[in-house]
Amino acid sequence: MKQTLETRFAPPERFKPEIRKGVLPLEEVSAAFERQKRALERELVRETTEPTVAKRIVDAIRSAEAEAWATPYPTLFMTELTLEKAREARAKARIQEQIRMRSEAIIATLV
Repeated sequence: MKQTLETRFAPPERFKPEIRKGVLPLEEVSAAFERQKRALERELVRETTEPTVAKRIVDAIRSAEAEAWATPYPTLFMTELTLEKAREARAKARIQEQIRMRSEAIIATLV
């Protein structure tokens, strides 16, 4: 025997964002984040004399920015992520410079 069940669906609800006390609005977080990012960029690029290293550091800052926004607290993680990525960028630039110098020495012996 076939049994039929009566179903009732609730009326569709519009999305209502949850507003929690103690949580800053996104606009304030974004503004604080941008100020923090600009300050870090000024400081890190000012320490650098080589334009290629400065470019690598700016790229590292952009990468850290993307990773920081993927966390629940972007302003908290931004500084440390940026400093870590800037250290990596400087190390890669040093390695690249060493390779360039060795390559020039090899080419000079061949010419």
